[in-house]
Amino acid sequence: MMRKAFLAALILVMPVFAFGAGDSETYVEGWLSGCGTEGSLWTTCTHRLDATVNQPLVAITWQGGLQPLLAESWEMLEGGKVWIFHLRQEVKWHDGVPFTAKDVVFSFNAYANPRAGSRWTSKVADILGYDEFQAGEADHLVGVEALDDYTVRIELKEPMPLWIKVKQTYVVMLPEHILGNVPPEQWRGHSYWAHRVGTGPFKWVEYVPDQYIKLERNEDYFLGAPKIKYLIYRFYTDAASAVAALENGEIDTTAYETTLIGLDEVERLDSIPGIDIVVMSKGMPNFLRLNLKKSEWADVRVRQAIRYA
Repeated sequence: MMRKAFLAALILVMPVFAFGAGDSETYVEGWLSGCGTEGSLWTTCTHRLDATVNQPLVAITWQGGLQPLLAESWEMLEGGKVWIFHLRQEVKWHDGVPFTAKDVVFSFNAYANPRAGSRWTSKVADILGYDEFQAGEADHLVGVEALDDYTVRIELKEPMPLWIKVKQTYVVMLPEHILGNVPPEQWRGHSYWAHRVGTGPFKWVEYVPDQYIKLERNEDYFLGAPKIKYLIYRFYTDAASAVAALENGEIDTTAYETTLIGLDEVERLDSIPGIDIVVMSKGMPNFLRLNLKKSEWADVRVRQAIRYA
């Protein structure tokens, strides 16, 4: 029987693949329909594409640590108020254009740009100049600066020693040479999201709405080419359909993040031979689920105190 897995937490990087829906060169994951081309600035359900096609400067490992990606190293200065990122110099976008500091500056500004209407401005809200940008008093983040083609300086409003782990790992790099000439109001719904050009281990091949996204390994990936050739994200109308596809061998994995499978269903799947539950540490709590039947959590003031903390 093919070995199947249910991914119970966010996967940021998938460097090694061992199986593939009956095909040793293909790996298939189940997603909910409508999750393919919304764009990184407005949704979290495309985090897989943010990791496999696009990438951040730094990622969180399976053990919860930090892994250099597009930044090969970084420095924390002034207690975490200033961060210096040293970029890899051999990286190219999938269309052959070099990846440089210009792309980094563009990407952080894209998240902050009020004309783009990103849902995830909180990822960059701690950067110096964010408030002025949002208020229309500035046209860019003054805290993000390219020192040269492969060095970026980011200054925050105040020292945040954990900023790189709490916020930066979720800011994916976007191609300035493709989106830079597009008005920010037109980024959402732009054809780029259905034909992504990235720097990651997989290149975009095909998108068939409500059916699948097909990716092919990047033979020139700077960390080495993936072991499988094709990565397919197959769409399903609901979680039950994705689970059925997992059980009958149509797909290799599915995940809470991409299908919102209930925890009760996770427990049931864990009891089925041949299906594994794989849990990844994100390095920090993502959310808390409190048992309100217990008196200590029933008091709304206690829950508010936890949130404010």
